[in-house]
Amino acid sequence: MGYKVFLAKLSDEVRIRHNEIESNQNGIDLRFNDASPNLVIWDNVIEFGDNSTNKYSGINVDGANLSQPGASRITFNTINYRAGATSAFNGIKLQGASYFQVSKCTLNM
Repeated sequence: MGYKVFLAKLSDEVRIRHNEIESNQNGIDLRFNDASPNLVIWDNVIEFGDNSTNKYSGINVDGANLSQPGASRITFNTINYRAGATSAFNGIKLQGASYFQVSKCTLNM
């Protein structure tokens, strides 16, 4: 796992920027951060996956029903599926997430 942010509070502005991440699981994993005023995932290079039967994502957002449209962004990221990895499943996964802007990302499969 590269980065995991879980249950960010109202005062927590989450910014994950300018990183090179190599992960066998999710590269960036954001879970249940509804209270955060904004989540910014910007300009990261992520390589992910292994040879397990699991299903991982380069960037995973689960349960972030935010109240500020456009304040949370996934922008200018490059996501590389590891060659031959059977678990590299989703480049960017948003599940139960509202008001995210996703733009200008590159997915290399």
